[in-house]
Amino acid sequence: MGVDAVQNYRNKNAKNHRGGSQPLLNEEQLNGLREACQGKATDGGVWTGPKVARWIERETGKSQAHNLIGWNYLKKLYHFLKDVIEIKNVKSKTIR
Repeated sequence: MGVDAVQNYRNKNAKNHRGGSQPLLNEEQLNGLREACQGKATDGGVWTGPKVARWIERETGKSQAHNLIGWNYLKKLYHFLKDVIEIKNVKSKTIR
């Protein structure tokens, strides 16, 4: 396999690559999920992957969002929520 073969292989794969799938939630829906996750889940407990998946089903109208998708979105929001919680804790400590 020479240099020309490698170049042809790259060009062939670049044309067939779709660039990944579309995200399940648009920006507005993702912001809605962020807001929802800042409070308690619908059952009063903590947010879990399956609970986020059910929220996604209701929000998008999709009939079945897998629990793993919910978990992935929960992980995606973790850094944002962690920062929000830390800011709230810092504010509450400075008020006292």
